[in-house]
Amino acid sequence: MTIKLLFEKQKVYFIIEIKDKTVFYWDKSSGSIWGSSLQYLPPDPNAKKKVIESRNKIPAMFIDLLTASEEDIKEYNSAKTDEELRDIILRDCKKNDCRLIDMQVK
Repeated sequence: MTIKLLFEKQKVYFIIEIKDKTVFYWDKSSGSIWGSSLQYLPPDPNAKKKVIESRNKIPAMFIDLLTASEEDIKEYNSAKTDEELRDIILRDCKKNDCRLIDMQVK
């Protein structure tokens, strides 16, 4: 199952995709730089290496963006299904004043 959530914050649109308990992030600017969605949870062990080896084609800020906090990892580990992850993401995005535009479940 794949869950896609389209959000808007301050006229910037981004997509969070959940597939097999893996959370991906995509927006227009990072997608054009990175070339695809960014794996956020579980943390991608190769992300930092990809940024460093890109020779500044991928900004160093992505290292911080892809670093999950201890609280994020704890919540991720406590979720048993994609639906539970979706509920956590919806709650966190609402806290940060992000507006849910669309949700697709396939």
